[in-house]
Amino acid sequence: MSSEAVAVRPIPSLHARFWNKALSGLPAASPRRVLEVGCGRGESLALLISRGVDAYGFDLGAAAGPLLAPKSQFAFGSLCSAMTFPQHHFDLVVVRPNPAFRGELATAEHHVATANLLSCLKPGGRMIIVEPRQGRDDASAADWAARWDRHLEAFTAQRRVHPYADGLGWWLSLGFLKKTPRLDLQLISVTIPDAPVTRLEWHRQARTAVLPRTRQPRRKAA
Repeated sequence: MSSEAVAVRPIPSLHARFWNKALSGLPAASPRRVLEVGCGRGESLALLISRGVDAYGFDLGAAAGPLLAPKSQFAFGSLCSAMTFPQHHFDLVVVRPNPAFRGELATAEHHVATANLLSCLKPGGRMIIVEPRQGRDDASAADWAARWDRHLEAFTAQRRVHPYADGLGWWLSLGFLKKTPRLDLQLISVTIPDAPVTRLEWHRQARTAVLPRTRQPRRKAA
């Protein structure tokens, strides 16, 4: 662990500028369908729905306080169990820090959770993993980038790490007056193949990642 790593507060609500950039470059669809994992009360869902996006949220359990989007747009439970949403369903999946992805990201549960999410993407779709640039859970942002890189090696998807930070645009949009949160994030973008990949195949890749790569040959009976 890095000696400079710090524990941080949860990432604040993802505002419209973030979502505009996240949705850019995706295949045209009307409306676009988005899933936010770790959605809380649904701040992002309410924003996206108001802009004509077919937005859904997934979380471990219902957040305290009233939901900010229609209940029909939420699903709750474990990412390791049977997936609520069908395969090839979303244009974009955004994953905020949540209990399903903690530690070294090396267990079977971690890989099954990722396989479930990747299977929900349409061919050529994108998953964006959101991490705070100052790190979390006593690990630095660089540590998290390395963990995700090792974890995602198991899957047939392209990935890249890049920053997202509010700068001049935040000031010009009067974000300081609107009390819009200023974001400083590290993003891991994962793009899946244009050819359809079945949920079964994503799970096969997850199993391969956690099974021993070699097995000891059986000894012949004397």
